[in-house]
Amino acid sequence: MAKKSFLTALLVVLAVLGARAQNFNGKVVDETNQSVPFANVVQTSQDSAFLSGCVTDENGTFQMGKAQNAALLKVSFIGYKDKWLPLSGTQTNLGTIQLEMDAVSLNEVTVSAGLPDVYINGDAQVTTVENSILAEVGAADDVLGKIPGIVKDENKLTVFGKGEPLVYINGRQVRDFSELEQLNSKDIQRVELVTNPGARYDATVGAVVRIVTKKNPNEGLGVDVRSSVYQSAANTDLRDIVSLNYRKNGWQLLATIDYRNMKSLQHSNIIQENKVENDWLQQNTLQEDTRDARISSVFEANYSFNPDHIVGVRYSPTFWAVMSDSIHINSAVKMDGAYYDQWESRQQMKYDYDMGHRVNAFYLGKLGNTSIDFNADYLNNGHTVYNNGIEHSIEWDDRVIKSENPVKNRLLAVRLRSPRAATTTSVIRSMPKLRSHRLKIEILPPLWNTAAWCLSAKR
Repeated sequence: MAKKSFLTALLVVLAVLGARAQNFNGKVVDETNQSVPFANVVQTSQDSAFLSGCVTDENGTFQMGKAQNAALLKVSFIGYKDKWLPLSGTQTNLGTIQLEMDAVSLNEVTVSAGLPDVYINGDAQVTTVENSILAEVGAADDVLGKIPGIVKDENKLTVFGKGEPLVYINGRQVRDFSELEQLNSKDIQRVELVTNPGARYDATVGAVVRIVTKKNPNEGLGVDVRSSVYQSAANTDLRDIVSLNYRKNGWQLLATIDYRNMKSLQHSNIIQENKVENDWLQQNTLQEDTRDARISSVFEANYSFNPDHIVGVRYSPTFWAVMSDSIHINSAVKMDGAYYDQWESRQQMKYDYDMGHRVNAFYLGKLGNTSIDFNADYLNNGHTVYNNGIEHSIEWDDRVIKSENPVKNRLLAVRLRSPRAATTTSVIRSMPKLRSHRLKIEILPPLWNTAAWCLSAKR
């Protein structure tokens, strides 16, 4: 019995040691060998796809799960050059990783701007933006991409270990990613990242980002014009934003026009192997050319009775000018190592968009210790996808593919969130041509009661 217990204990110890051996760790320091806390440490694939990530602690150290073979490690912190390291599956200790100050980014900002402060306050990690180099990066989405613990991949944000977060601007939930693109980084005071939201939010919410803008006591008209050019080897992308902001006697009127003309060109070599009854090998060369040109806008009017009560309405029409996708694929197929066929596929897709409408009415208030968050949303948009394709085969008949797919979306949703709310009332008007609908009433845990109604349709 004693021998059996000893062997069991030995196996447990070896299992623990083996699990620890799968992790890898390291320490991040600056040019003076001082620890760099809150640095982002991200493991990516060779094509920069996000695999896992963490943030260094107050001593600049980090520990992550097993390193993937042929993966890359990206270490970054605001004001420093990104550091890239190759990884292998056998690494356990990366030692000390030294970051180099990014003199170029620092020279582009004013002398008075410095590195942001990052600290923990209650349940949130707070990053100051005002009077730091983050205020100069462009838009709110660019700021969030540099916050410790957050990774930005095109139009998606990911919090390490928590997934995609809910984002709020001054207590109002962001409904569309373009709202972040239209908020100037110079207007942001701080960003708060909450990785344990608690009972106030749905159980599916893993993280919350709260953006707090600067308080502007000045009344009158403000104008913000931003133009961006993104140059690559294949194309040039354009982005222009014009914003007007008028404040007077508690009223705030906002108008934003956003024009973008984006192109992308992708080349890929794909090898597919399938072993069923025979060994199949398919080698593909893919070229994809996409274009997205559109004009979107935002018009908002809100009135602040006092710091505890604000009511407003936001209207966001979107006009899609051009959206197309061209795909060209050449494929060579072998069966059991011998030639089987070779074919070429060309596909042209055109997206014909209707003018889109989104309306949001909101009220943010506080009655004593009870806060009230009310939102009503209406969405109406649609598009038709036209697909024209041709497949040419050497050994088989050619095929011509044509399709037309119309999509119409309508949504009406009302949501009231308030702690210890006794009752809520809402009326949803009937909408024409709805083929389906759903009514949802959601109750959150005690102290936080939520009533939500949602009516949607897709045809």
